[in-house]
Amino acid sequence: MANRFWEMGSSRVTSHAINTEYDSPGALWDAAVEYFNFVDDNPLSQDVHSFSQGSMVSGTIDKPRAMSLMGLCRFIGISRNQWKKIKEGKLDFTPVMDKIEDIIYTQKWELAAAEVLNPNFIARDLGMGDKSTLLGAGEKGEHLTVSGFDVSNLTLEQLQVLETALLEAMTPK
Repeated sequence: MANRFWEMGSSRVTSHAINTEYDSPGALWDAAVEYFNFVDDNPLSQDVHSFSQGSMVSGTIDKPRAMSLMGLCRFIGISRNQWKKIKEGKLDFTPVMDKIEDIIYTQKWELAAAEVLNPNFIARDLGMGDKSTLLGAGEKGEHLTVSGFDVSNLTLEQLQVLETALLEAMTPK
């Protein structure tokens, strides 16, 4: 059933309708953990074919399933619009929802960084795109744009510093 995601759902979802209610942040967290476990326990299966010593060899390999907010919402029985309304309207849910979103983001980022998932596809999904423009402020506060910025030769530490700076620049003040 590894590639039949639409058939799966949280044990808290009682029908295929998208209307599940969560009465506490803890209940939402428990449903999210169930989704995280589902993702880990149900990798995607891929048929592979290759030649070995002149003969065709076929097999199946498992690939990690990428987490997504859309996948989580579907799994736990709410729409993305409901997710947004809960996050905006029930402030006691916000810390748990932020943690869930951070876990999903981190899983994708780390698997893409290790090239387990397609880095270009995941970068676009995470809003990083494949743009080659770096925006920032100069020493005098002027707006700077650097096109064609190549990060392929940066160290992991330099990439982390760059990621932190970009996230801070994108965070509304």
